[in-house]
Amino acid sequence: MKTVFFSSWLNEDVDLAARDGSKSTVPRIVLGAASALILVMNFGLSTGAAWLALNLCGEIYGGFARRRQAQGHVGTKLERLNYLFAAGLLSAIWTCTTAFYWFSGLAGLKILAIVIACAALIHAQAYAFRSKAVMVVIGAFPAAALVVLPLAFGGLRGAQLVSTILGISLALAYVVSGARTSMNAARALQDAQNELEAIAYLDSLTQLANRRMFTEDFRRLAAFSRRHGTRFASVLIDLDRFKIINDTLGHDAGDALLVKVAERLRGVIRESDSLARLGGDEFAILLPDIHDSEVVEKFCHRLIEAFETPLVVNGETVRATPSVGVAIFPDHGENHDAIYKAADLALYEAKRGGRNTWRAFKAVAPA
Repeated sequence: MKTVFFSSWLNEDVDLAARDGSKSTVPRIVLGAASALILVMNFGLSTGAAWLALNLCGEIYGGFARRRQAQGHVGTKLERLNYLFAAGLLSAIWTCTTAFYWFSGLAGLKILAIVIACAALIHAQAYAFRSKAVMVVIGAFPAAALVVLPLAFGGLRGAQLVSTILGISLALAYVVSGARTSMNAARALQDAQNELEAIAYLDSLTQLANRRMFTEDFRRLAAFSRRHGTRFASVLIDLDRFKIINDTLGHDAGDALLVKVAERLRGVIRESDSLARLGGDEFAILLPDIHDSEVVEKFCHRLIEAFETPLVVNGETVRATPSVGVAIFPDHGENHDAIYKAADLALYEAKRGGRNTWRAFKAVAPA
């Protein structure tokens, strides 16, 4: 349970918050300089310079803590923890300034202390859209200052105490409600994004990846193979005599058959493989990191054997067999179109060879 909670807070949302944090560095430094100027005007040069140096040290540490995320990299859990610590440290530094203003005894600076604490809380609330962990770390210190300073050190009595408690409660309620609204908006946005991705990248019938997603997976795998000198196989699968089955039993049965075929194919592939429906009765699989032809041969035999048992579709027993064509990247082509064409030619040879079998592409030597 602790691990789940820890992972749910130290997820990729922290990376997004870190990137947002890097964008607001300049405004924070400007505000820090303004705060230092106020300290210089009221308490002297040494006090203002000391605080500005402390603030800049916190900003530099925060910059180092989020530098990888700011460059678009995904952070490790340790890097995310480091960023959370840096964000909390900066929040603590600003809260110390709030307390310093408050204990100065100057009425104007006391008001400014409350303004800074409220502004820091609203700033923390904005992070609710990105990361709960960052919001809590940034908001905890100013929230504590806003509650503790007026109530414990304000010397308030009677109506003043009641009105102060009411004002603090309203401020905190505003921040909490704003944070909840931001979280709900972020959740709705993520749901909408997931739905759009499902429409764009998933086959609506079988819930497998569609042609577009398969092409992107191919390109990613090809880029990896070029960098590391590896090979992978592209496997095309076509159901034998699907049109006859579809015309005989009806289109509803044909769709149900495709769903059953997708389930059989899921049972054949490994976790690292990519499975897609390209359209009609055509499916495709990517087998990464192929060291020798024996791996492909064993996989294809296993795939053919998976369809030896007939499928039951709408109460009817259907014998659905696959023809399979295989091409290897980069042996048979340097891009998606070339590999697809090679695998398609191999698939055609499997059809010519009697169906319910597989063929690997064989390049024809130039005359």
